[in-house]
Amino acid sequence: IYTVQAFLLMSVFSQKMPDGVPGWQAVGLAIRTAVVLGLHRKPYHRKNESITNEQRALEDLKSRIFWSAYGIERINGLVLGRPFSISDIEIDAPFPLETEDTKVGCHVVRLRRIQSSISTFIYKPVQLIDKSEDFDTTRVSILLELNDWMSTFPYKDDACSTFETDNWSLISYHNSILLLLRPVVLEIAKSKTKPPKRDLEWFKVFTESASSVCINYKNMHLKRKLSYTWSAMH
Repeated sequence: IYTVQAFLLMSVFSQKMPDGVPGWQAVGLAIRTAVVLGLHRKPYHRKNESITNEQRALEDLKSRIFWSAYGIERINGLVLGRPFSISDIEIDAPFPLETEDTKVGCHVVRLRRIQSSISTFIYKPVQLIDKSEDFDTTRVSILLELNDWMSTFPYKDDACSTFETDNWSLISYHNSILLLLRPVVLEIAKSKTKPPKRDLEWFKVFTESASSVCINYKNMHLKRKLSYTWSAMH
């Protein structure tokens, strides 16, 4: 467990450094070590087995460690366009206990899970879903999931960190929409005739989200809450 924590600290450190240990490599080592330890699976308990407070605390720590590695690896993979170390279907680890200190972190991980599903849906090598009503229905379903995430984000007016601001949640929400709708831009660009009305509607949503990302980064900068990581600059 200490090893995984060390790799995570290295990956966080490297995101604010121009050189040194690559963040992609460090978080990759973290999540693969976590998988070797079985942190991606639900803890096994015998029937009627009593669990001590110490065991609960350790299990919650393991959960925090795994989901931290998951979240950092997912966003790195999305920004760099690289594959994930583990698929979501292999994970059944419980979320950490939600407290005043962890509720923002848990919400961030929920977003990473949605973004992971977007990546799997949109960017797999072989398109298994026809570009028809089924494709559009799935897109709408993901958008509704993002809307629900956004409406329940526990931001703070007196935020101490970037992740607690309403601007960060808006940036993350609209970046997820850009991730979801980027193929629409390519379809319109390749179209030799007038694009379908539905594609133009999605394109309008895409442009509005692109604008919102810029505005909210500006507002976060004015609040002095902008975190100067390589992914933020990207």
